[in-house]
Amino acid sequence: MAQDTKPVRKAPHVSAVPSALFGRVVYATAQGEQVPIPNAAVTLKQQGSVAAASRTDGDGIFRIGGLRQGSYALLITADGVEIAKREIRINAS
Repeated sequence: MAQDTKPVRKAPHVSAVPSALFGRVVYATAQGEQVPIPNAAVTLKQQGSVAAASRTDGDGIFRIGGLRQGSYALLITADGVEIAKREIRINAS
């Protein structure tokens, strides 16, 4: 009995691994120095609802993991004052 030797087709691999957003929140002094902003609130919204949030550390650094591909509204505030607001897109990695 002959064996079938046709190659086996496999489905392409699709990664469902979530992405992360990270960065540093600073302000520039009149002398051009970049000073970190600790404890700033970093919020990501999708369709008006909070999708993820974090706070900066003492060096102004934040990281938000577990993000899915899509568009987000990024809002950064410190002491109740809006520092930055913009639309961002997380792409598949």
